[in-house]
Amino acid sequence: MAWRVRVAGLASLDLLPTSSSWTQNIAVAARLASCHCGVTSSSSSSMMTVPLYQARRWCSTAPVYASNLLTVQHKLEVKAPMGCPRSHDDLRRLTSFPKERIRNFSIIAHIDHGKTTLSDAILRRTGVLTADGAVGTYMDKLQVERERGITIKAQTCSMFVHYKGEDYLMNLIDTPGHVDFQYEVSRSLGASEGALLLVDASQGIEAQTMANFYLALENNLTIVPALTKLDTVMGDEPVEAVMQQLEDATGLLRSEVLLTSARQKLGVEAALEAIIDRVPPPSGKSSTHPGSVSASGTLTVSSGDVPLRALLFDCWTLKDAKGVEGIMCLVRVVDGEASSKTVASFLHSKKRYPVREVGIMHPEPCPVGCLTSGMVGYLFIVGIQRSDVMIGDTISSALHNIEPIPGFRTVKPVVFAGFFPDEGDQVSHLRESVDGLRVTDPSVTCTSLECPALGPGIQLGFLGMLHMKVFQERLFAEFSRKVLVTPPQVQYRYLDKEGKHHELTVFNWKWGHEGAASYEEPWIRAVLIMPIEHFGVINGEALQNFRAEQLDMKPVDGTRVSVRYRMPLAELARGFFDRVKSLSHGYASLDYDEVVYEPADLVKVEIVINKATISALSCICSRQDSQAVGRRIVSSLKENLTRSSVDLPIQAYVSQKCIARETIGAYKKDVTAKIHGGDLSRKQKKWADQKKGKERMGKRSFGTVALDQDVLAAAMGASMHNS
Repeated sequence: MAWRVRVAGLASLDLLPTSSSWTQNIAVAARLASCHCGVTSSSSSSMMTVPLYQARRWCSTAPVYASNLLTVQHKLEVKAPMGCPRSHDDLRRLTSFPKERIRNFSIIAHIDHGKTTLSDAILRRTGVLTADGAVGTYMDKLQVERERGITIKAQTCSMFVHYKGEDYLMNLIDTPGHVDFQYEVSRSLGASEGALLLVDASQGIEAQTMANFYLALENNLTIVPALTKLDTVMGDEPVEAVMQQLEDATGLLRSEVLLTSARQKLGVEAALEAIIDRVPPPSGKSSTHPGSVSASGTLTVSSGDVPLRALLFDCWTLKDAKGVEGIMCLVRVVDGEASSKTVASFLHSKKRYPVREVGIMHPEPCPVGCLTSGMVGYLFIVGIQRSDVMIGDTISSALHNIEPIPGFRTVKPVVFAGFFPDEGDQVSHLRESVDGLRVTDPSVTCTSLECPALGPGIQLGFLGMLHMKVFQERLFAEFSRKVLVTPPQVQYRYLDKEGKHHELTVFNWKWGHEGAASYEEPWIRAVLIMPIEHFGVINGEALQNFRAEQLDMKPVDGTRVSVRYRMPLAELARGFFDRVKSLSHGYASLDYDEVVYEPADLVKVEIVINKATISALSCICSRQDSQAVGRRIVSSLKENLTRSSVDLPIQAYVSQKCIARETIGAYKKDVTAKIHGGDLSRKQKKWADQKKGKERMGKRSFGTVALDQDVLAAAMGASMHNS
């Protein structure tokens, strides 16, 4: 007698009895699970439905075993692994691969929608990693990625898959999901022909899901939609709702949607089959006489009738076995081939360097004989200058008449912050560490900065707040650099009398009478997707405290709304989204478009301590926020400055008008301590003499306050990453 138990929302289990008391035990387990089932000893099979957590308890206590795990409800079929990994010796002899059996695809999704988990499951089911290992986060290789639980760097891995009697070379690129790392996604899509678009079955479509979808469409990629985390939903209703939502938002048919559960390693083979069937092979020109490897392992160079043309979409520094440092250039070969005897010419810098080694990521760097047209792999180059490497550049074996590979665009930073070395350290050491990180993250801009109080530093431009925080953490984790980071500042501009635009900082500030005709501030259009029940409080916060203007609102589905705002970028840098996440308990998502400069009423807030202007604490803000900014700075100075023998007035000025003031009271000696009797006038006379003396001292002191780095950092709202 066999019993099939359907777990609500997940799976069906074919269960076989293990003892004569099977019927009794199954009935007891059913009663414990509070289930209604008609169990009769004469039936050959029966069906009962139990919640997942009760089924797990049942399977651990009842004397039964599962003979087969089939997810009938969601059709997650379990198939034999398709992988056929290659040994290092086989890869060294690999000099060509049929282009029609190569598939390059990226995995894109909103943050925390299971991209890295599915990538890990694919690697294990194809034999690249140990098949019996637990699904984890192998592709998150940076320390900060594992600590934060998010993907920051796009990671790639090549695998060999056996399908319908043929071997296929598939290159997977796992991408970040946060909007601050959109540049990483665009680079990955530039090296792909298809994109696996993941949607969390329990959360549905988020803002970044649609942003990545449109980005893939712009790159003319084939999109393969998939639902993930099906082991977290109970019942058909959430799945059907997400299916309808995906169909309405993207136009993709629900019949095209794949169903996966990476934690259970289910649906992985179906995803690979869909990619092979739907994603087209790469295009490009191949050499008619590819290279070969002799019996002794020596590479025979091809005729070179097709010059190499490859897209550089990632790079990082690495030391070889002998300790020689070089740069690993991750490339997508479009035309021709690359080998260890190739001399690579960089189109941007016009420099040529010999290639030390070529290979693929499988999953670690593995040398191969040649990289041919359509393949994704690395070129290891020694002696190359970091300044000669530019992400998006075209690498060729020819010197002239090489057409650049299109499809790459540079990005502009939207948040700026000053990085200053820790006390006792030199800015040259900080600059060297920053340049090392910028090799792997070219979206960060770098210019020199000089602060009268903090000394020389570096102004870095980032794509968002999280981008800046991650960069700061990587400086400490990878280079042990403790840095002082001033609050994020956006880039303002002013228009002179002749109509020309100029960058505007506190050091080159110009008032109207000094030649500034008008000021301009960066604005964005932000799209928030949030649950309906949180709309009221979030909308009020945006309109009242963050200078936002609501443009429109439309429902996404029965539980969520999409609201579009127009707001200054400075408000986003000030922590708008952090506030939104707090009010929505983490269920809101944000996306925003490119920066547009618009006229603004800006002022410069100056801080004066004891009649001396402290230029290091000056800042630019809107006129309506100037009073709040001035109060915050003078309050911080009052808390952190030490008292002296005279009163210290702390003031904030805007155009010679005081907008905030605090006073640090002086130390006072008890001049009446020895007066034990007599009239009160005796004490009053002593107090009056003391007051006159303080006034005389105050007139003689002018700008004598010394501010150390800690006081300045607290007043500027700076942060120090020490752990």
